[in-house]
Amino acid sequence: MSLIDDLQKAADQNGGSATRSARRTTARQLANFADKFGIKDVRQIKPKTIVRFIDSLKASNSTRALQNKMSHVREILRATKRDHLADENLISNSRLGISGASRIGTHEAISDAQFTEMIKMLPEDVRIAAELQRALGLRIAEVVGAGRKDILMQLQRDIRREYRKEVFISEQTKGGKARNTSLSKEQYEKAQEVIGRAVECLQSNNRKYLINGKSDHFKSAYDRMSNTMRRAGFTGKISSHASRYSWSRERIKAYQDEGLSLREARLRTAQDLGHGPGRGRWVASIYAREE
Repeated sequence: MSLIDDLQKAADQNGGSATRSARRTTARQLANFADKFGIKDVRQIKPKTIVRFIDSLKASNSTRALQNKMSHVREILRATKRDHLADENLISNSRLGISGASRIGTHEAISDAQFTEMIKMLPEDVRIAAELQRALGLRIAEVVGAGRKDILMQLQRDIRREYRKEVFISEQTKGGKARNTSLSKEQYEKAQEVIGRAVECLQSNNRKYLINGKSDHFKSAYDRMSNTMRRAGFTGKISSHASRYSWSRERIKAYQDEGLSLREARLRTAQDLGHGPGRGRWVASIYAREE
């Protein structure tokens, strides 16, 4: 096999679909870069190859993005039994000049008024999907996955169980980890209404996905939603992810109103968002940070 085939095969071994896709992109970039230096085999990749590769990306990528790409590179190297190179100090984030980035401040919560105004510019299917993302605190990949006909119908069945007030999120989750997301009374009522409209939209248009892409596949639907929202102004600090920030603030407050301590509210919200229970303070510092 060629170098690009070897690297992409290694990139595809672990993690959820979104993680594997991002890792394959990095694998392709590394293979194309290495080819310029006549490198045809993964065993020919040296520390200086990685250093030059990261240096070539610095002009067009943030420090955080470069850290993610180096994480991909290390996973790929380990999958090809190059563990020693993956752990080589010469390609540590510090030595590469990409350490110390923080995600705090990269996004901010979007107000209900601003969200309502911005989604007016979206076509019906994308607008309903954006409202679904806001109602359930989903990542954009998760809301596109949730818009598949069978999954959306299951969400509707879940939301009708008033005694539970939670939904099961299983499609396109980070790391492939499914979760139950609990909802406050207000979030539950909003989600019930939005899911109902989503089902109606999907059925009336006879689609496989709520989002109508160029083809009947997830990637096409994802690209259309992402690009359409960007054109409507959901970029930078007020990206589509800003809805998740707003949702998390509401959830923490609702948990506190139920009598939970701030620490416990953060832990529960971390799990609702699909993060581990040990990331409560992280969720608070990033998702629920007060301006």
